[in-house]
Amino acid sequence: MESPTEPSLAKGIRDIIVIGGIIGGVNAAVSRGDFGWLQMNPTPWLILPTLIGARYGVFMGVAAGIAAGLGISMAQAREHGLVVQAVSQHHPFFFSALIVAGFVAGEFQRYAKGRSRELLETTHGQAEDLYRVRAELELCRETRQALQRHLAVHQAATASLDDDLRKLITGKPGELLDSLLALLQQHAQIISAAIYKVAGGKLIRLAVIEPTEALAETLRIDEVPLAAKALDETTIASVKDPLTTSTSQPFLVAVPFADVKGAGVLIIQDMPLQAFDWQHLARIDLILHWTFALLRHREDLGGGRQGVPLVLMEDFMVLLGQALQAEATHSLPSAVIRVDFNNLDQAKNPRVEKQLLASLPATALATRLPAHGSLIVLLPFGGEMEAEAASRALNTTSNDLRLCHYIVVGPADTQTFWSHIMQ
Repeated sequence: MESPTEPSLAKGIRDIIVIGGIIGGVNAAVSRGDFGWLQMNPTPWLILPTLIGARYGVFMGVAAGIAAGLGISMAQAREHGLVVQAVSQHHPFFFSALIVAGFVAGEFQRYAKGRSRELLETTHGQAEDLYRVRAELELCRETRQALQRHLAVHQAATASLDDDLRKLITGKPGELLDSLLALLQQHAQIISAAIYKVAGGKLIRLAVIEPTEALAETLRIDEVPLAAKALDETTIASVKDPLTTSTSQPFLVAVPFADVKGAGVLIIQDMPLQAFDWQHLARIDLILHWTFALLRHREDLGGGRQGVPLVLMEDFMVLLGQALQAEATHSLPSAVIRVDFNNLDQAKNPRVEKQLLASLPATALATRLPAHGSLIVLLPFGGEMEAEAASRALNTTSNDLRLCHYIVVGPADTQTFWSHIMQ
């Protein structure tokens, strides 16, 4: 069945008759003695084949030109008593122009129609692409919202912890504890707290943020039950209800730690109620633990030298297990890089070892495999990008290395993950 919008032969013939009749009527009314306007250049009769050709194509345009020519020839022959053929031969350019006009208009219509079809196909393709892009955009929006919810649930505040620890450790030694308290304020929302070292039966204050009378420079351990419990059990101690603090027991949380100088404790007096939960307290413990662990290994093993510390295998395994625990608890992946030497002489060269360790981030820790001297590097809270950056830095020191990196993600125990590295 023909579409109502498509031109047809019947419609073309109808339009030839209608338009030709209108032009003929005007011609007869204004120029009766010159039907066809043979004396005019150009003749208005060119309108007929041009319009028909532009609307219906080459065939109908040429047909309109022939029809107009025949009609004009017959009218002129009757008026001047000539035969039709004689009239045509006397005005060849005129009658040829009618046919050519229909042909040219038809060709233009064909070109325009083909171009229109191409544009329509392009438009349909772009419409489909636009629909697909909109669908993908909507999916991206939903994914972003889901990711934001996921990050909120899994403590996205610790996302920059690697950089923050690096800045903390590489900062001025005299500002370390103050910077640590500022870091805890940023990541765990503590308001008022102090860091103490244990000296006999007393607590000596080393640093404080928002000092209060309760956070005195010196405290007796037996007068601070939370601190005593935290130090005895080497774990976080906190009040059950933050609203039950009193003058005799004004503190909320005590978190123990150990550094090269001995034991210490972080005492928190004030923090927002919404932050007083297991996740924030575990985050405080995480930051304290890794800060002093990194400092302890750097200082115990020549922290004054350039480069990261080379720790004992036993200590490295403990740290690897704690990195796995941090991932399981806080969704903070770490990375491990295995560095194998193709040249055994390089593996035994202290200068090469020093260059490799100096190229690593300040928060990295490394150990040696006793069998063949390979280096195993731990990047706490470093992901894929950090591992690749560290691998590139290691490659700049020597081209004779084989590097593999592994992301510390669970669930996996230390031995299982270590077996994966040793494959």
